[in-house]
Amino acid sequence: MLDCRMVMKHIYAMRTTVDIAEHVLIEAKQFAARSRLSLARVMEDSLRKYLASEPSAGGDGKRHRLGLMDGGAPLPGIDLTDTSDLLER
Repeated sequence: MLDCRMVMKHIYAMRTTVDIAEHVLIEAKQFAARSRLSLARVMEDSLRKYLASEPSAGGDGKRHRLGLMDGGAPLPGIDLTDTSDLLER
C-alpha cells in the first residue's frame, strides 16, 4: 500500500545545492538540534520567513529587465557566478 505522505513529499520537495557560510551552517545545525527539527525544515522555514518579510515578497507583477546580458553573453564586468554582485545591480 502506498503512503500518501511519501508521495506528497516527493511531489513538492526538491533537492538543490547552495553555498552557506560555515558559521551560519553551524548555527543552523545547532538550532535544529535544540528544536528537534531537521536541518532541511529549519532552512525551509527560515527562507519562508525571510521571503515573507521582504517588502517585495508579493511583487508588483511587473517584470524588470536587468542590463546583464548582450545577445546571450554577459556584458563586460558581469560575473554570473557572483550572485551578491548581481543582486546589487
